[in-house]
Amino acid sequence: MIYNQAPTAPSSITVPSEVLGGENLSISWAASTDPDGNLSGYVLERKVGSGTWAQIYKGSSRSYTDAITYGWTSVQYRVKAYDAAGAESAYTTSATRTVTNNRPPVISGTAVPRQGIRRSRRGERIHHQRHPHRHQ
Repeated sequence: MIYNQAPTAPSSITVPSEVLGGENLSISWAASTDPDGNLSGYVLERKVGSGTWAQIYKGSSRSYTDAITYGWTSVQYRVKAYDAAGAESAYTTSATRTVTNNRPPVISGTAVPRQGIRRSRRGERIHHQRHPHRHQ
C-alpha cells in the first residue's frame, strides 16, 4: 500500500491592504510542496463580513482576481493546496481587510493644475485685502 502525504500549506497569502468596493482585487499565494510530487492545485476561499467561508477558485494558478462587491464591509481570504490523491494541506489565512466604499470622484488629471493655479492666485489677492493690518 502506498501512503500518500498531504502537500504543505502555502507559506503566505498576499491580499492588497486597500480593498475598494466595486473594483477588482488581485490575490496571490506562495507555492506549496508535496512530498509525493503530485501537487494538483489550490483552493481559494473568501469570507465577507461575518459570513461563512465560500470557495471562489480551484485550480493550479497561484493568483486570482476577485470582484469586490460595492457595499461589502470587510473581506478575508484563505488558501489550501491539494494533490492528485485528494489530500489537502492546512489553510493559510489572510488578515481581514476593510472594504472602502466611499471614494472621492476621480478628477481628470489635465484640468486640475490649471484650476489649482488660478484658484491660488485669486486666493492670495483676497488674503491680502482681508488682512491689511499685516502690512502696516
